[in-house]
Amino acid sequence: MKRVLISLILACSSATAAAASPDLAMKWGADATSLYSESVTHLGQVEQNKAPTELSDSFVDRIVRFAIEATRLGKWMDENTDTTDFGCIFRGMAEEADRQLQEIVQSRSPAEQAASLKRIIAMFDDAQTIAVAALEVANTGEASQAPTAHQCLANSVAVDQYFTEQP
Repeated sequence: MKRVLISLILACSSATAAAASPDLAMKWGADATSLYSESVTHLGQVEQNKAPTELSDSFVDRIVRFAIEATRLGKWMDENTDTTDFGCIFRGMAEEADRQLQEIVQSRSPAEQAASLKRIIAMFDDAQTIAVAALEVANTGEASQAPTAHQCLANSVAVDQYFTEQP
């Protein structure tokens, strides 16, 4: 846990100076794709070995950075677009990433760790779609896939186009 807090402090101090932008939204979405894959691998290890898996410092640091960038993107969306939904969504994802990371690290059983990994996997999956919609808002001022109450974004073609087919 101490390692997570130290990582968070270091990441915060270095990340606050840089400004959020559509480029950061693109990077954040690509990071979500990578973190999704790595989380699925960890889940498979937990389920196969029936024991909690040890997370690498790099993986933990990337999740912390993902959360910090989500917060920055939320603020950027609030300040630079007319939609308020995205700022809230980004901040919620930052909180969820932090919460699930703590639960993954602190889990005492394979079942606890697997449950937290499943929640963070779902969040990283959603983050890819949110990033695409945020890019659309940033680039056009409108989002054809903008979230509304009780609606999730579901545009897997756009997600694949932006984050999995890029060189």
